[in-house]
Amino acid sequence: TQIMNYLNGTPYKNTLNPPLSALQYDAIEITASLLIQEIFLGLISILGVIGNCMVCYTVVKRAQVKHSTWYFLCCLSISDAFVCLVNIPILMYATYDESVIDNGTFLCQFNGFCLVCFFLVSVLTLSGISLHKYYYIRRPLHLRASTKSLRIIGFIWFVSIGIALGPLVGWSQYSHVHGHKQCVPASIRPATNVDFSYLGVLLLVGFFIPLISMVYCYTAIFIETLSHHKRLNSTSIRGDTTFDRRKRAAGRTGRRGSVTYDWGILKTVFIVVTTFIVCWAPFVVYICYNFTQNLTPSMTLSQVAFMLAYAQSILNPVIYALRHDLFRTQFKSVICCIKYMNVDIRSERSGSGTHPGSLFLVDGMSRSTSSSSSSSDSTLVFYQRKDSTFSRKPNSYAPKLDSITERSMPALPSYDNEVFQLNAE
Repeated sequence: TQIMNYLNGTPYKNTLNPPLSALQYDAIEITASLLIQEIFLGLISILGVIGNCMVCYTVVKRAQVKHSTWYFLCCLSISDAFVCLVNIPILMYATYDESVIDNGTFLCQFNGFCLVCFFLVSVLTLSGISLHKYYYIRRPLHLRASTKSLRIIGFIWFVSIGIALGPLVGWSQYSHVHGHKQCVPASIRPATNVDFSYLGVLLLVGFFIPLISMVYCYTAIFIETLSHHKRLNSTSIRGDTTFDRRKRAAGRTGRRGSVTYDWGILKTVFIVVTTFIVCWAPFVVYICYNFTQNLTPSMTLSQVAFMLAYAQSILNPVIYALRHDLFRTQFKSVICCIKYMNVDIRSERSGSGTHPGSLFLVDGMSRSTSSSSSSSDSTLVFYQRKDSTFSRKPNSYAPKLDSITERSMPALPSYDNEVFQLNAE
């Protein structure tokens, strides 16, 4: 009642409980806003650390995960985890005592360094994923080794740390804008040529160049994937013998499974990239807005920019859990405190009727056989035999199997170079 009378201009005659003043209303509003902000940041910090650590644990735990893309995703999760462990607690602390990040203090310099470093690691890692997938499709035989991915990741961290160290050694400086509770580079007026040069390099390396490379690479990958699907759909089976038809069918099925698997990864990465752009674009606008000498960034823009940037740290694990069976299964096992059995992913997903020892590799090559295998992480795809008998047609003119990985299978005569058909029984 007091609040409504005060807002409507109605005089309040009760001298025992006088109406609240405008300053008191502002204090209540600010306190409520800060409380909501602290709760939001606390949830982001806790959930972000747990989710990103689970992503890293999944990649390290599963020895079968050999796809190079997962190394980049692990690097991205490490960067997001550090944001939740370092930057968000500093922001929460500065919310109640902004003097701890005054210009020249150690916490201000440390906060600015971590903010720039982890920002660059995130965007350069996403750019590295797009370039890696692009060259993997264009030159698949040149980028299969995981050591090359690790070298790229090491280079990303080297560049990010080098640029983040710039303001600490005299190339611009980290400073605090009063009321914004964060230290950012090149925010002191008037700006010098050194500040202009540093901000230009930061925006080019940290946003515009990676954004252009990601758009170009994913557009090229999308076009290549569509053309590959068209070629598969337009391919007709031509041949005179049953052996040739079955061989082409098996190869075509394997290619479809491989394309489906890569297309699933591309969807996940595309969602991650889109989320990153939506979350970090306001922060880039804030940096540019703050750098303009004649303009002062508003408090609302600052809060929206930093809230979205920090919220991105917990979105990547959620995307992984929704998009990929491996992360979803591992997340469930960790949440339920159930020790995940160290079994082969392929044997676990194939069903209860599969014999664990009945695996063999055709022609010494790994191929996918169904859409269910498209979500697997391992590039080695085995054909599995059930306990029931299976039929095969011997062909003395067909080449022999190059390698047999089934331990219990003795030396066999020559077989058809085809996928053995399982009986329905």
